[in-house]
Amino acid sequence: MSDGSPSSPPTAIDLVAAAVARVTPRALHSRIDAVRHDVRQMVRSFTVEKTHPYSSPAEPILPPPALDEISLVSALLPASLADRYDAIRRDVRSMTRGVRGEKPPIVVEREPVAASSSPSAPPAPVVAIARGANDAARALQPRTVRVAAVRRETQDATSFVLEDPSGASFSFAPGQFVTVVSHVDGETHRRAYSISSLVSELPRFTITVKRVSGGLVSNHLNDAVAEGDSLELQGPSGAFTLAAAGSSAPEQLWLFAGGSGITPIYSILRDALANNPWTRVTLVYANRAKDTVIFREALDDVAREHGDRFRHVPVLEQRDPYAEVTGRLDQETCATVCEALEVPSDAQCFLCGPEPMMDAVRATLLARGVARDHIHEERFTSPQKRTHDAPASRGGHKLEIRFGRSARKSLVTRPDQTILEAGLEAGLDMPFSCTMGGCGACKLKLVQGTVDMVEPNCLLESEKADGAVLACVGCTTSDAVVEVP
Repeated sequence: MSDGSPSSPPTAIDLVAAAVARVTPRALHSRIDAVRHDVRQMVRSFTVEKTHPYSSPAEPILPPPALDEISLVSALLPASLADRYDAIRRDVRSMTRGVRGEKPPIVVEREPVAASSSPSAPPAPVVAIARGANDAARALQPRTVRVAAVRRETQDATSFVLEDPSGASFSFAPGQFVTVVSHVDGETHRRAYSISSLVSELPRFTITVKRVSGGLVSNHLNDAVAEGDSLELQGPSGAFTLAAAGSSAPEQLWLFAGGSGITPIYSILRDALANNPWTRVTLVYANRAKDTVIFREALDDVAREHGDRFRHVPVLEQRDPYAEVTGRLDQETCATVCEALEVPSDAQCFLCGPEPMMDAVRATLLARGVARDHIHEERFTSPQKRTHDAPASRGGHKLEIRFGRSARKSLVTRPDQTILEAGLEAGLDMPFSCTMGGCGACKLKLVQGTVDMVEPNCLLESEKADGAVLACVGCTTSDAVVEVP
C-alpha cells in the first residue's frame, strides 16, 4: 500500500519483483519486497558512478515505489499513454475496492483544530494530503507498526525494531525520522525519533529512544513498550540526509554527535561506508561517560570492519581510557579537536546533539572557513518547553501561498488557524510532519507580512532572520505571502 508519498520511477529490478509478486500468494509479497530492496542495495554498491542513491541538489529524496503500486503495463506504454492508463487503473481499483474485499485507504477528513494554550495538545497528526482545490483537507492517519524486538543500548536508551504487521513496504533515507504518536494518561503526544537502521534491513527498521528527565513519551517508551506491542507513527520525514551534501557522496564526511544525537548520524555513517567505497568518515561523539555511549560496541565493530575508512573520536566528560578527548565538547575543545583532525574548509559536516554542543561545533567550523551550506544540522525541540504560544488569531487575513514561480493560492484565514491548517483546508499539498514545530519539515519563506510562532521551535535565529517560518506553529498577524521551498 502506498503511503501517499512520491516515489522514484520503477527500475528493472522493481518490474521483475512486481512480475513475480503477480503470480505468487500475497503472503509471500513481504519477502519478495525485502529481496527487491536487498538487490537494489547490492546494485548500488557496485555502481561505477560515484553517486549517492539519495543525492540530488535540486530534487527531493524519492524512495522506491511500493511493490503493489508498480504497473507492468505502464512500463511498456509510451509516456504519453502511461499516465492516462495509471489514472484509469487507480479509478477502477478504487471503485472495486469493496468487491475485492480491500479496506478503504486510511484517509480521514481533517476537522478544524480549536486553539489551545496547552502544549500537550498539538494539532491532529498529518503527513500528506489529497490534492484538490475544492476538497477539504485530508490527512493520512498514523501508520500502525508492530514492535518486533526491543534492544537495550544503554541504561537510558532503547532501540525498537519495528515492522508493518501486514507486510507492507516502508521506505526511508538514512538520517530521516518518524513521528511517534503516543497516548499517555488519556492525552495524545507526538515526538520525533530518528531511524537508526540501514535501508538494507528493511522491511524492518529501528528507532532509538533515549530517556529524558521528565520526558513523558521517551520514558513511556523505555518503561512500558515491549516486544509484540503496537506503535502509531507518521513519516518518515526530514532532509538531514547525504542528499544535503550535494549530488554525490563526499570523499570525506565529518560527523559530530552528542548523546542521543548519534541516532541519525549512526544511520548516515553506516550507509556511507557500506555503499560508497571511496568515502572516509570521521565521527566525533560526545558523551558524559563510557556507559552512556549509545551503539558503543556497534561503533567498535564498524571501526574493525572498515579500518582506516572510519575514525571514531570519543569525547567524554569523565576521565576514561576509552576517551580520546576529555571534557565537554564546547567551542574550545571542538577547536582543538578540529585542528588535530585537520578539518578542511571544504568539509561536509553533519551535526546532531544538544543545542549548546551544536552551537559550539557550528561556530568552530565557521571559524575554520567551512561554508554555512556545508554544515548540516538536525534539531528537535521539546514541546513541553514552550516559552511563547502563538497568539489567538482573529482571522480574516489574506494569505497567499506560493509554490515556485508560477503556482500560487490565495485564501483568507479563519480565527486561530495556523498557516498549515489554512493551506490544508484549501486543499494544498503542504509539506509537514511533526505538527509541533520540532522538525522543520514545514519550513516556509515569509515574503511579505508578519507571522507569529510558538517558541521555542527548531528554527535557527539565522533562519528566522532570513524570513523562515514554520507553517505548523505559525499564525498570520497581518495579510501575508509565504513561499513553499
